[in-house]
Amino acid sequence: MRLIAGYAIHATFSTSLRKRLYREEEEFMAEWRQFGPIAVLFDAITSATSSPQNRELFLRLQEADAKHRKEPFKPRELVKPVKTRWNSYYDCFDRACELHTALDAYMQLKIEEYQVAAATRRKEPREQPRKFIQEGGMHAKDWATITEYKQLLKPFKEATMLLQGRGASSSHSAIWEVLITFEWLLAQLKSQKERLQSIDYEDPNAPEDHLKTNVNNAHAKLSEYYDKLRDSPIYFAATILHPTYKYTLEDLWKVPDDHNEDIEGPHPFKDWLEQGYQSFSRLWRSHKDKVAAKASRPSSSEGAARPHKRQRVGRALGRDDFLRSSIKAGQKQVASTMDDEYDIWKREAPLAEDDPLARHPINYWLVTRSRYPVLSQLALDIYSIPAASADCERIFSELGDLLSVRRLNMKPELLSALQSIRSWRRIGLKAKHPTNS
Repeated sequence: MRLIAGYAIHATFSTSLRKRLYREEEEFMAEWRQFGPIAVLFDAITSATSSPQNRELFLRLQEADAKHRKEPFKPRELVKPVKTRWNSYYDCFDRACELHTALDAYMQLKIEEYQVAAATRRKEPREQPRKFIQEGGMHAKDWATITEYKQLLKPFKEATMLLQGRGASSSHSAIWEVLITFEWLLAQLKSQKERLQSIDYEDPNAPEDHLKTNVNNAHAKLSEYYDKLRDSPIYFAATILHPTYKYTLEDLWKVPDDHNEDIEGPHPFKDWLEQGYQSFSRLWRSHKDKVAAKASRPSSSEGAARPHKRQRVGRALGRDDFLRSSIKAGQKQVASTMDDEYDIWKREAPLAEDDPLARHPINYWLVTRSRYPVLSQLALDIYSIPAASADCERIFSELGDLLSVRRLNMKPELLSALQSIRSWRRIGLKAKHPTNS
């Protein structure tokens, strides 16, 4: 709190004082991470999963708890958090809260074992006891803090699963979902901040009050990354080209009429819409110029002919040349009338959310390709970009599993073919086998 107050009135503080306050806050948080409820929980999980005997003991405690509650016994494993695994901390907190009765019983048994051993020991042990033994286990306040962290991380788990998933037909892991997901996360954090303000932290069973600071920091960091998305016009374009959510950002980024900039300061979304449409206009103009240039570029067969003579359409013209000439004529027609494609499409009413094409914008633009040939191609190019690199990284890991010790001589071409077949089977593609005539 001193650190926050110092930054609130930083004009009266020297740089050295601000650094000292920051250093003290960092030291406090480092100590809290080492001995706070999260550290105690992680230590208890490590102990309960450290040996077959401890695992068996924890399973028996789960069974006893289920029997006491007269519920069927379903054994559950504790989840150890891994820094490189997305959402592992949420999974850890969620499973620990689910098994908190058995985990409390486990910690109490281990504390009693240590106390009995310490009472009969003549010399002081060389090693310190485990953290959960030093802290006397976890109390109601500690579990309240863990529960709050679980609620805080839950939206992030949902968001990461949405954006890194393997959804079919552009549902999940789609680039049009990025901005809307960020908006939803910011709204979730804002709701968390308002809820934490109403908690009575004087209650002995209340969670720790530093959660408010953590949520504020998370909100600030998320806003910082959200602001970086404006550097690329692709995210904005992917959202406004969605048939259902074409006007969503105009609603989310609109500065309220009652916003008083003199009192409240600049609105966080000031100029966002204007800058977004400017960047999209540049992208749209560049795409149209490329299509126009391609339409006006003569083909190899046309270049060989004399430029002052018009190519005849008749028996003298081959079928392929006839089709190519028709396509070129269509492209030139498009190039002369495509200036209004986006404006015309924007005036159309958005699709209803229950429309079959609402969740599949790629299919939508394939259906409307004849009406908006240039705009649809831009939309399809954008929607072919994955929202995250998770699927590529997942494929890379799968290739590592495929290349076992006995397959080290396998050539890259075969590896590529095997992985392609695996990917095709996963999405439901089936090979057409030739039939014997």
